[in-house]
Amino acid sequence: MPDPTSDTAGDAPVRREAVETIPVAVETARIEKRVVQTGRAVVHITVSERDEVINALLARHDVTVERVPVDRIVTELPTARQEGETWVVPVFEERLVVEKQLVLKEELRITTKTRHEAVQQTVRLRQEHVDIETVGGDPADTFQNAGDET
Repeated sequence: MPDPTSDTAGDAPVRREAVETIPVAVETARIEKRVVQTGRAVVHITVSERDEVINALLARHDVTVERVPVDRIVTELPTARQEGETWVVPVFEERLVVEKQLVLKEELRITTKTRHEAVQQTVRLRQEHVDIETVGGDPADTFQNAGDET
């Protein structure tokens, strides 16, 4: 269809027509689901029992534990070992060893210095005097104490 606004002759008068818009309808589909019961089923289960003898080989291990006192001082930790069908597992304990030692803790250094000091103090001294007199004798025979200074 030719454009009504275009000029075909070049010099011809321009003709304009009105343009109308026509609405177009659009359809969409929507889907819905619903549960419809179409039938029923009933299930019956029965259990039957019967006895049957079966054979099986079972292994049973009887274990014996024997405690062997060793009481030996070791420097290294021995590991568990197997001797034939017997496992030997070492059991340890730690013991505290207390030792008495003579330890010089400290020394005391005592120094004596002699110092002379002149002091003056009043003291009371006592002295005993003894006089012996003879009776019936010469008065010149009277003895005096040796400590008497008269």
